Amino acid sequence: RVAIVTGGGTGLGRGYAEALAGAGAAVAVTGRRSEPLAECVEAIEKSGGAALAVPCDQRSREQVEAAVAQVVVEWKGKVDILVNNAGIYPPGLFLALEEQQWLDVMDTNINGPFRFSQACARIMSQNGWGRIINILSPSALLGFTLVSAYGTSKGALASMTRAMAAELGPIGITVNSLTPGVAATET
Repeated sequence: RVAIVTGGGTGLGRGYAEALAGAGAAVAVTGRRSEPLAECVEAIEKSGGAALAVPCDQRSREQVEAAVAQVVVEWKGKVDILVNNAGIYPPGLFLALEEQQWLDVMDTNINGPFRFSQACARIMSQNGWGRIINILSPSALLGFTLVSAYGTSKGALASMTRAMAAELGPIGITVNSLTPGVAATET
């Protein structure tokens, strides 16, 4: 299988990438920072896996489509698994939140998964099989202070997951979500 993990260079994303590689998948890791992506690829390859670093800002449709195209070329027409993990989490009080912060969170945390899911689902539908996993947060359902934009974006992603599952399931693409709790990571 061929997998793409967004935000795969650090934190939980790197853990997902390494787990998929350990299960035998060829894994492409995407993110905005090249150095962590390269470190993740190096770790996967040292363990005997196949990996590819694909720098990409998921706020850009052009970059997302180019990233997916690169993976398809590298691994001969396949994208089987997409893990929409990348996200930003700028804490702040609702009344102090700048509009641009709000827009950046929405563009990264909901529009990015939309872009990646659409690009990958087109390939998956041609191949008749696919798995899309959206990474949520408890803040998608629970109201927490300091994370109004993040929580809203994850709530929207939960809703998008259900809609995608209903629409894509009949064509062989399973869509689910994971909701990990708080995890101590380096970022």
